[in-house]
Parts: sequence; C-alpha cells; structure tokens
Amino acid sequence: MAAYGKRVVPGGGPDWRNLCAHSFGWILSVHAYIGLDLGTSSVKVVALDEGGRLLAQAGAAYPTRSPRPGWAEQDPADWIRAAQVALRDLMSALPSAAIPRALGLAGQLPTLALLDDNGHAERPAIVWYDGRASEQAARMLCAIGPDEWYRRSGVVFDAHYLAPMHAWVAAHEPEILRDGYRVCGAKDALLHALTGVWATDPSTASGSGVYAPLAGDWDDALLSAAGLTRSLLPDLLPSWSVAGPLREGWGDTGLPAGLPVVVGGADSLAGVLGCGGATPGTMVAVSGTSTAMLASVPEPLLDPRRRFFLTPHVLPHLWGLEMDLMSTGSAMRWLAEQLGLDGPEALTALAARSPMGSRGVVALPYLAGGEQGALWDEDASGAFLGLSLAHGPADLARALLEGVAFEMRRCLLAWEDAGVRIDRVLLSGSGQTLFAQILADALARPVRLFDGPSASACGAAVLAGIGAGAWSIEEARALLCREPGSLLISDSGHSRRYAALYGRYDAVSLALRRYSADIA
Repeated sequence: MAAYGKRVVPGGGPDWRNLCAHSFGWILSVHAYIGLDLGTSSVKVVALDEGGRLLAQAGAAYPTRSPRPGWAEQDPADWIRAAQVALRDLMSALPSAAIPRALGLAGQLPTLALLDDNGHAERPAIVWYDGRASEQAARMLCAIGPDEWYRRSGVVFDAHYLAPMHAWVAAHEPEILRDGYRVCGAKDALLHALTGVWATDPSTASGSGVYAPLAGDWDDALLSAAGLTRSLLPDLLPSWSVAGPLREGWGDTGLPAGLPVVVGGADSLAGVLGCGGATPGTMVAVSGTSTAMLASVPEPLLDPRRRFFLTPHVLPHLWGLEMDLMSTGSAMRWLAEQLGLDGPEALTALAARSPMGSRGVVALPYLAGGEQGALWDEDASGAFLGLSLAHGPADLARALLEGVAFEMRRCLLAWEDAGVRIDRVLLSGSGQTLFAQILADALARPVRLFDGPSASACGAAVLAGIGAGAWSIEEARALLCREPGSLLISDSGHSRRYAALYGRYDAVSLALRRYSADIA
C-alpha cells in the first residue's frame, strides 16, 4: 500500500498527492475511510483512500490484568481512552485535504463486557483467553450435548465464550447483575461508546456461543441452557451497515461530528478481508498474541469431528471456517523474555542459527493453558523435549517456530480431511521471513507475507467504505485482492523433511497430552 500523510512513499521520492493536498486543498480532496481494530493488547487504526491505499495509521496500547492464575481482564474505559488517543494521532497524520467519510470497527473476541444502560462497565471485561468458566461451560454442554451445540452454533463450545463467562459472573458476583445490564463483546462496547447504539454483527455474535449462523439469529434453546435472554444481547445488523452517527464527546479526536459509524466485524474475519484473502482456496493466518486461521468457503460446512468452527463472514454469500491457536505471538514473546532478547524479531534472528529440525528439540507451544486449533484440548501444556547439554538458545527458538508451524499444519490437514482445498497461504501480522519460510515448507504451500498495516483495521476500513457507499460489495471483494508482500515457495526437499518431522511432532504431542491427562 502506498503511504500518504506525514510519510514518504516507497522509493524515496516525494508524494505528489500529499504535496498537492497541502498546497491546493481547495482543488484536490481525498475521501478517507477509517478502520479501527480493538485488539487483544492495543487499538490499531488506519485510514484508506477510495483506491484502498494507506493514508495514515496509528495505535495505542492498554493493559491486561491477571488477578488470579488463568484469569485475564481489561478495563473497558481503557479501550475508549486508547481509541481516542489512536484516532487523534491518526487525524493529525492525515493530509489536510483528507475528508473522513466513515469509521468501521473490528475487535477481539470473545471478550465479555457487562455494561449498564449508559455504557458504563459493571466489572472488568473478561478477555477471550480467560479460562475461569470451564465449570459453567461443561454444565451447559450437559444440558444440550456437545454435538447438538456444535450443530446449532457452529462453535466448539468451551469456557472461552461469552455465555459461560456471563454464567460465571452470575454464580460468583450476582450482585453485579441485580439491576439492568447488557451483555456484549469488546467491539460492541466500543460501538456503543461511539454511537449510543446497542448492536452487533453475525461474525461477532458467534463469539457468544448462543448464535445460530444458519438461522441468522440467536438460538432460543442455547439461550435457555445458558441462562440468557434476547433482551440482554445487542441487536443484529450486517457488518457493513451504519449503526449510527458519531455521538458528541469524540470531537477532540478530530473526527467530524455525525461521522457514520459502521458496525464492523470480528477481528479475524475483518483481517481476512483486509489482507485480500476472502477467496476460496486461500488459508489466511492472522497472527498476533494468538493466530486465527481461516478458510473462506461459499457454502456453510460443519465438521463431524468438530475440529473447526463455522462463522458468518463479514461479506454476504461467504462463510468462514476457523481454527485458532491460543499461544503463538505470546509464546514467542515469552521465550524471548526468558532468553533475554528484545521481542519476537530477535528470537527469529536467533532461530536462524539452528538448522531445520532444531537439532532434535521439539517444542509444544501450548503455553496459554490448553489449545484449540484442531486439538481442542483444554489440558494441553507446553514443553521442550529432546534437550541435551549440546543444545543452545538457538535450538529452543527454532523449535518453537517449528512447533507453531506444525500446529498450523495440523489445522490445514483437518480442513483437507473435510474436503476443503487449500492452495495458498496468506500470513498477516508477522514480518518474519524465516517463520514464513518454515511455514511454506511445513505446509507444502506457497506463503505470501502481507506487509501492510493491521489487516483487521484495513478490513474494518473497507466495511466503512461499503457502509458509506464508496464501494459495492463486489468492488470491496476485489479492492485489496492484490499480491501483497514477499512470496515464499516451499522447497520440495524441505517439505518432505518437514512431513517426517511433523510425524514425530504429532506422536510426541499425543504422548505428552496422554501423560498429562493420566496424572491430572
């Protein structure tokens, strides 16, 4: 994507459009479509022009607190403050002739926010990887049955959905729920702060665990089993629909009064749209704290073995098949810290010193406590195996990268087993060429690195453009379907070697999981 605003375009020359915008603003104006992604650790915002080119970007972080082991909480007020900072910085970076036309949203899920009618938080939000509600999820599944819950909702239901999180609060903090309150996800809490409207979209509603994607509505049987009512949940609107105008109180960000705010979608599906991967045959891996892997298909598909879940896409006539690895970027940051390195980039540079196969070290990257992906094993735990005095930090680093790639291979094989063809992979959220090459060889598929800004924020900006009438749905499908970033082709010899290494990895992971279950 070309960069405008306070930047220099790739190639080193001046940006004539920016110069014209500042010198002859009364002649040339640029329509800007803003996308905001409320991620797990920060807000990321971008502004795109009508050609899908980047005008500016900004971001702001917020903390996650862990009052007990296995818990993760955030203050919804921190989301609003971070959004205000990021939007203010974005508007400062835009060329003076850029005119914001709409704002679209994407967000982490499933993260539970309990708000009063005025949008104030009743308690800290429970973040999606918090595992405290296992007992409540198990009780709900007993009432309906795992297979029936999956058939109705499309999700492999566990503690990481809004419904069991809400049930946990009802059981342990009932005083919070005595008066009127609303149950919503993180993105929808921000949408209310921006517009005063209580609304969600189908892709985000799936994160509740009680939405029926085939029916396009909340499921009454699942609501009953979860102890929820429709009145507690937001209204359902398409991802590209305008929820309402920007309310008062956001003027100091520089956004114009009454700016249309579009409902938006789940960060994973918005990321697929934003990096140009909303086409059949493409696996999109949106990497961050975790990694969401999605395949876009024209017809809904459920797996008899419940290895992946079905979610509505952010565009019509398209469905997402999703598997999520809970600990990828977070595992890399953790290992980097243990080795005294400055983040995942330094870890990847270190890993390059170790050969393929990590000299026999195997890393199981289940460091968040359990794993989803194609495993759905809430008891899986991380490990480094095969160590000797001859091994060093580089072997640990490479083993972790290979372990993440092998879990992604497990997911791809599950899709193939269900009849979904994957010809190519788009990797977003990681600029690490070594990991992308390992992934290309481990999956035996070409991998292209998306080298733009936040894919989820870009997808939210495209949805904003649809809502504002800048693009039709069909134009939006093609808008970002370019050839972004570096292309890495699998080496046939390396692919055969990695296939053998995956067999060893799979056997080791199964044996350790059985051992962990036996001693639990």
